[in-house]
Amino acid sequence: MAFTLLKPTGIDLSQTFAFTGSVSGAGGGKVNQVLWSEYTYDTSISSSSFTDLTDGSNIFQIQITPTATTSKILLEYTIQAYVGSGRGYTTQLNKIVGGTTTPLYGPSDPSDIYDRGSGRDSIQSLQTAGTTSQMTFRIKVKTVGGNSVGFSANNSPCIFTAIEILA
Repeated sequence: MAFTLLKPTGIDLSQTFAFTGSVSGAGGGKVNQVLWSEYTYDTSISSSSFTDLTDGSNIFQIQITPTATTSKILLEYTIQAYVGSGRGYTTQLNKIVGGTTTPLYGPSDPSDIYDRGSGRDSIQSLQTAGTTSQMTFRIKVKTVGGNSVGFSANNSPCIFTAIEILA
């Protein structure tokens, strides 16, 4: 007896459908945790080498403990700064795990934010966790020629977000 395969010409979405099979290739990509940190301390930095963005007591950083080594960590930080005439700064993203600091991002040209007045600049980075230990992501800054740059001035915060995405 021959069988004929009948293909539907459409689906009536007003009906209820029961799914009894399995889906492959659709795992991962779920957001597991979102952390947010705000740096609100009016800080002036004058340094021609990378230094912590800190007011002496508070450091601009965020800590996250991934639930899986295969997780991705999406980082975004926004710097609020006042850059006077003839001045500039650059940022460096650092990862600290178990006391070991690893620079992850930092343009070699310290004038990447230059002569702009007041404004916000955002950087994003996607990292593989590689551990289930606590990870600290810390921002360091340096200024053009060591000239002074104001950060988080006039109650305008710097913001740091970390999002763990499961594999």
